[in-house]
Amino acid sequence: MSNQNFSNNPFIQNPQDPNFQFNQSVNNTYNPQNPTPTTAPGMYSGGMPPMNQNIPPIPPVPPMNPKFPPMPPMRQNKSGIGLIIAIVVVLVLLLVSGLGIGGFVYWNNLQKQQAIEKLTVSIDKNQEKYNALTEQTIKDLESLSKSYNSVSASNLLGSFTKVVNDNINTLTQLEQKHQDLINDLNSENQNSLKDFNESLKKEIENAKEVLTANKILHETTSCYIDSLNNLEKTFLGLGPIFSKINNSSNSSNNPSIQDYINLTNQLLNEIEKMEKYNQSIIDCLEKNPNFGSPNLIASYKNLQKTIMQMKDGLQIFKSGLQKNQASDVQKGAQMFIDAIERFNLDKISQSSLPQMPQEIEKSLNEYKLRVNSGKKTLEEKKNQILEKARR
Repeated sequence: MSNQNFSNNPFIQNPQDPNFQFNQSVNNTYNPQNPTPTTAPGMYSGGMPPMNQNIPPIPPVPPMNPKFPPMPPMRQNKSGIGLIIAIVVVLVLLLVSGLGIGGFVYWNNLQKQQAIEKLTVSIDKNQEKYNALTEQTIKDLESLSKSYNSVSASNLLGSFTKVVNDNINTLTQLEQKHQDLINDLNSENQNSLKDFNESLKKEIENAKEVLTANKILHETTSCYIDSLNNLEKTFLGLGPIFSKINNSSNSSNNPSIQDYINLTNQLLNEIEKMEKYNQSIIDCLEKNPNFGSPNLIASYKNLQKTIMQMKDGLQIFKSGLQKNQASDVQKGAQMFIDAIERFNLDKISQSSLPQMPQEIEKSLNEYKLRVNSGKKTLEEKKNQILEKARR
């Protein structure tokens, strides 16, 4: 506002006017005990001169140079900055998202590759165990096929029996090693490896069957030889009793009926032993029907009938002596003599028995065949499992 406004207004004194007078006599101070300010006589409150009541009041005019507080800064247009920030955020999110997806794919592929490598190592490890076992078994079977070369002619039965029993122990150990490997595979629970191990166990069982069959063959041979040896010894033991009967008949002491009954009881005891040993041979052969020729069991069953006829004849002979019936004595004696004449172990052809060295050789070839076939099957199974794991 210019100074002219002040000079033209008759109601306002311009303090810059040289004629301006400040009335210092007005007491317009504020007293806290008397909130009503004191005014000089002829003055209104506030120190203002009396005003014409007919003139409307004029609002106070602010000073020329007021000191206003600083204005707040003008609001800037942030639409451009917000757009830039939004673009940056989107780019960052896209970058982070891309890195996250790529990282996940990389991590997933790495995990899969590590799992495949671990699976391959486990499969190869089990295959190495299987290969080591089968290779050692082949060497042991080759040694068994040559073991019968040590049989001595001077002690044929004793040396042959020892070789058979030693071979049984070796085959039992080989069979147990195969079973131990199967048990180890059962303890592994990894799914993919378990699938391979199931195939591996089948191949081990397949190879083990050859060992089991050959072990049964040796066990049957051992049982057969032992029972046959006891049968021959018992039969030969009848000779001394016959000599006693012959001596009693030629004796001048006139042996009593009781003396003949006692000798007959001795014969019956030995005949019953022969019956037991021969039945033991039949039981051994029935456990392994493939042992020897097909007519071997039939030959010993016929021999068992002969031994029973010996026993029946002696029982009739003894009954005739006890009852003093000459017809029964004669009948029983004839039955016994006829049976003795038919009893001949040599009639059972030894060619019907298995040739043990050749049997072991056959088992060795069969074992090799099954192992080689099993290795091909396991390699195919391994490739299938690994291919499935790569998908």
